[in-house]
Amino acid sequence: MPRTWYSRNMYKKYTAKNYSLKKDTGLSQKQIDIHLGLYQGYVTQYNSLIDTLEECKKNNHTKAFSECNRRINFELAGIKNHELYFDALTEEGVSIKKESEVYQDIIAQYGTYEAFIAHVKQMALTRGIGWVLCVHDQPAKAIHVLWVADHELGGIALPAFLAVDMWEHAFLIDYTPAEKGTYIDTYLSHIKVW
Repeated sequence: MPRTWYSRNMYKKYTAKNYSLKKDTGLSQKQIDIHLGLYQGYVTQYNSLIDTLEECKKNNHTKAFSECNRRINFELAGIKNHELYFDALTEEGVSIKKESEVYQDIIAQYGTYEAFIAHVKQMALTRGIGWVLCVHDQPAKAIHVLWVADHELGGIALPAFLAVDMWEHAFLIDYTPAEKGTYIDTYLSHIKVW
């Protein structure tokens, strides 16, 4: 009798969000369409891997099961990082309320919100391709601005509140590599502080 690992589906499938982006994001419609297509690809690939995992589970293919689990982390982080990124470009946007713990910890650590944003920009400009993730370590009352080169390496156990996509697909149609600073300024200008 074959060994079974789980008696039911272990993963939830995702549906790509339909984003209603601001009219003036500082990015062209072509740039946005390509980037949203990439995000949709992460959702599609993640859901496909879930089907493969279920098949591996049924047939007791432990090696293939293990490889799919490794890959699924990359796809899931690709989904979640992009959702955080695109959320900032919607009419609702990403807001940091001045009375929130996140904002208070930013001020305690950086002195000013502008100093925090300057740190985020410096991190984005001094690295290659990847992500800048801003996370809040609530128990330590600390803000961490982290560089994540690959999605699967970004699965930390702290809630992210801001993501800046520094992969070329996020800006190269509208901004050259020499104009990354302008792209970063444009993107960060969509974060609301109130």
